[in-house]
Parts: sequence; structure tokens; C-alpha cells
Amino acid sequence: MVRAWGFVLAGLGCGGLSNYGPDARGPDDPRDLDPGEPDADADADVDADADVDADADTDLGTFPCADLVADGTLPELIQGSNAGAGDDLRPSCLPSGGGADVGIVYTAPVTADYVFDLEGSSYDTVLAVMDSCAGPELECNDDWLPNLISQASLRLQSGQSVLLVVDAWPNEQGSFQIHVDERETNESDCTDGRDLDDDLLIDCVDPDCNAHPSCDFDCADGYLLGELPISESDNTSGQGDDHTPSCSTSTSSDLAFLFTAPVDGTYAFDTVGSSFDTVLYALDACRGSELACNDDGPGFLSALQLSMTAGQTVVLVVDGYGSKDGAMRLNAGLLAP
Repeated sequence: MVRAWGFVLAGLGCGGLSNYGPDARGPDDPRDLDPGEPDADADADVDADADVDADADTDLGTFPCADLVADGTLPELIQGSNAGAGDDLRPSCLPSGGGADVGIVYTAPVTADYVFDLEGSSYDTVLAVMDSCAGPELECNDDWLPNLISQASLRLQSGQSVLLVVDAWPNEQGSFQIHVDERETNESDCTDGRDLDDDLLIDCVDPDCNAHPSCDFDCADGYLLGELPISESDNTSGQGDDHTPSCSTSTSSDLAFLFTAPVDGTYAFDTVGSSFDTVLYALDACRGSELACNDDGPGFLSALQLSMTAGQTVVLVVDGYGSKDGAMRLNAGLLAP
């Protein structure tokens, strides 16, 4: 999918972005009119390089708490920062005492099911969609995906304007980006690290991607999903001996789990909590290369670490030493981004 992105800075609301908007001119600006002469366009003046939404005045008038006005295209990428912004809005999914927030007016160009996500933002975000500054709140989400990224989806009518509130947990600050897309019926891009069809399954973890050449993961018995750290429990008894580790002798049953890295970083995996002598190894695909293997990490249990990039998927196999099998537990966590 080809994506053309754009964003607009169109004025000051309640977030404190005072370098933008009609009051950012100095007293000697040649655009100033003679005293007493009405300036019909004063509320629409912005940086000459910005592609201003023609309805910016109306949008900011309808949403006086807004800081920015988006282009209103589909798809669109809206970028900004909450540095210096105030804590002015109160999304329902964020406890009291949240962080700095930024409000953006988005007007739907067509009637469709929209997905707004904050993938690629540099801090722990919260996303709310409001009908107006005073509400009602249409959607609110803290962590949709297991990487502290927020996502909201709803149906908008052509010409309908909403307030997108990018909020933060206390003391969280940085740059944000909102991806605006039409919600898809399947995962059309299996390598972008995003949940395009709003089903909580990313890229190769989504069954829609089973036939994709980058997704040789049809051997999976389960998935490691959710906010890190995360654990998955099962039992290997009677599951079949489908894989062979390089670091140990094993003829026992095994289970394979898919894990997709939410961000670049070093990830730790172990079988602490399992009831038998385990072997743990990671593959880059079901029939791919072995990336790491460990027999005895802590005691008779197993542990390994992997350096992964955002969106990368691996197969984690919990096997047994010799013919050992039984109740297993697989744990995953992010050591360092």
C-alpha cells in the first residue's frame, strides 16, 4: 500500500504550542494592517509553508481546546510532540493525574470505518476520540498492542469532525505520530508491524498472513500476546515431536509459540515455572534457521536472549530433555530497548 502522509499545524488551543497560529507574528510583521482595520483572515494566518485546512477557523472554533488541525486526508500521518503542553483533557481510560496532552481536530473525508494508532510514538501514550471538547467520548484506549501503543477505531461519516486526544501517563514526554487509515478486513501488509484489521494480531501472527513468504509460521501451537512481561502456560504431553534442538538430545513432545517484537530491543525468554527438564530454542521460521538454543539455564529450566527489531517474528519452541514432558511455562520480557 502506498501511503501519502501529511500534517498541519493550525493554531493554539489548550496545549501550549505558542509558536504556531495567528498570534505568532511579531509587531513589525508586514502582514499587519493599519490600526482599526479589521483583519478578516486573522484567525486563519499560519506559517506560509503549511498546507492549511480551509476549515481550520471553523474547526478551532468548534473545538476551542484543540492544538492542531489535521489535513483530513485518508490515509494521513499526524506528527507532533507533547513537550510544553498542558494537562488539559481527561480521557476515561487514563487515571487522574495524567501527563501532557495534545488535541487534534480530524475531519473525515469519506464515510468509512477509521483506525487511529500511535505506532512509532516515543512515549507511553493514551488515545481518546471525542465528539467535542466537553464530550461525549467516543473511544478511549491505553495499550491496544503489547508495546504501550494506543489504537482506536470507529465509524465516521463524511464531513464529521472529531477531537483526537493524544495523552500520556505522568511524566511521559516525547514525539508522537498518529496513523489514520481505513480499517481493513484483513492484514494486507504482513511486514509493517501494525494491526491493520483491528484484531489484535500483528503481521505474521495474524492468520491472514499464513501464505505470505515472510510468514512461515503455520507450525505454531500458540501466541505470546499482550503487554510485556508476559507468560503462556500449557502442557507438552502428547503434543508430538515436531522440532529438534541443536543444544540437546530430545525425543519428547514440544510446543511452538509465535512472538513478534513490539519495538527494537533485547528480549529474554525462559521456562521458569515448568515442571520438567526443558529445552528452549528460537527459530526464524517453522522450517527456518535456529537463532538460539538453551538446555539448562536456571537449574533444569531454560533461558535465552534475542536481539530483535520491531515487527520481527520468531518461533519459540519449548521442548524436553530426552523424553521429558509435562506442564510448561514460557515467559517473555524486554530487557533493554
